[in-house]
Amino acid sequence: MVRNKVRRRLREAYRIHESKFRTGFDLVVVARVKAVHVPYHELERSLLRMADKLGVLLVKKEDKP
Repeated sequence: MVRNKVRRRLREAYRIHESKFRTGFDLVVVARVKAVHVPYHELERSLLRMADKLGVLLVKKEDKP
């Protein structure tokens, strides 16, 4: 149940920001145990930061709010 909560939250964060991701990539996200206790907005921010580091975001750092 707890693992599914983290999975649902990460999928929702991706779904909301899907238009910011470059196409042609498969993403594999391995969440740490402490991700269960992290607020949604922090998970969302971490996902976007990781994607930016990997270069799979369309949005440049200067364009971010």
